[in-house]
Amino acid sequence: MDNGWVYVVHNGAIKSLKAKDGRKTYKIGITTTSVTKRYYGLGLKMPGEFFCEFAYMFDNGQHGKVETMLKNRFNQFNDNGEWFYLNDNELNEIHSVCKEYGGVLDTDTIQKQITEKDSIPTGITFEEWVEMPLGKKAAIKARVKRKINKQQKEEIIHEKRRQAGLKAWDTRRKKRAKEQLK
Repeated sequence: MDNGWVYVVHNGAIKSLKAKDGRKTYKIGITTTSVTKRYYGLGLKMPGEFFCEFAYMFDNGQHGKVETMLKNRFNQFNDNGEWFYLNDNELNEIHSVCKEYGGVLDTDTIQKQITEKDSIPTGITFEEWVEMPLGKKAAIKARVKRKINKQQKEEIIHEKRRQAGLKAWDTRRKKRAKEQLK
């Protein structure tokens, strides 16, 4: 059976003119691959930052059925495509449906994947980063950290030299001033 996630995300920059009575705009979505790839695709097209309200992982192939049910159930609150303006009661109903069909809450993992795209080292494409084994990611992050530490040390040394130079300049200036007074 296929594994997949049903997720609900919110982006404060996306507002619905139809949303009233404390409702917010949420995206109800599904993915069978990396959620990170899915969010990256969204991020290219949308302003603001995405936040995963919650996500359920299904290892029983029910994710597609659940997504369809939820979209049909909340069709009256549909704003545009997969975006719905919902309140807390409707979000609780989504939780219940996901649990009923065997979904396992996986929000932390998904949120970490969403924000991971912001910490990709320069020179590596997003697609390369997503597919990269964890060990290689750790090695790259360690190398970047060493480079940052080296840069910070160099900046500290430069600042100390600058301060020493200012002190020496100030000493010379005071000495010249004394000589002029004589």
